[in-house]
Amino acid sequence: MTGVLDLLGPIVLIGLADSINPATIALAVLVAAGERPRSRLLAFTLGTGLTYFAGGLILTLGPAALLKTLAQHRPDTRTYIAAIVVGVVALGVAAWVWRQSSETVTKRLPTNLGTRGAFGLGAGMTLVDLPTALPYFAAIALIVAASLSVAAKVTLLAAFNVAYIAPLLAMTAAVALLGPRAAPVLVRVREWVEQWGNKVLAGITAVSGIYLIVYGTLGLA
Repeated sequence: MTGVLDLLGPIVLIGLADSINPATIALAVLVAAGERPRSRLLAFTLGTGLTYFAGGLILTLGPAALLKTLAQHRPDTRTYIAAIVVGVVALGVAAWVWRQSSETVTKRLPTNLGTRGAFGLGAGMTLVDLPTALPYFAAIALIVAASLSVAAKVTLLAAFNVAYIAPLLAMTAAVALLGPRAAPVLVRVREWVEQWGNKVLAGITAVSGIYLIVYGTLGLA
């Protein structure tokens, strides 16, 4: 029977790959500009993370779980096959992302948001991005295919989302520790992500894909 620890590594890796989102990080830098940057950035992070987690929870325990009950394959076999399929897809996505140029975010976005506005911006942006969140869907497919309790599934989903908001949490901590001195650091972070974000995302995605293919192949063997 597949356990939480068996899937924790690939789930976290996929979450880290998904977190390297130039648009999200650039937005976070804009949110951190102006007064009370720490509270606004924390609100933006919570809006992003809670919305993403809620969407994944609905998919994991809702229609995805229903699809699982319709499948009559052995749980472990289904898990290993899903891992190989997701791994192959991840390698294809990594190759495609590597050839793309990093995204940039328009400078017309508001920078004078309050705490509620920052939370709403994070939640709204996440809702828009959710239908195209292929790494998230891949992680959910692995979780659903495994023979796990509801609590274990929620734990893995939470681990993914913590990894997903890790850069935002790091930025919030930097703002809290450095205060006004964090502004140039955040700008450099945004510039670095805009230049190298797609390469890092592709690399982590490729590592995740290789891990899943090896894991699934050994499991079937």
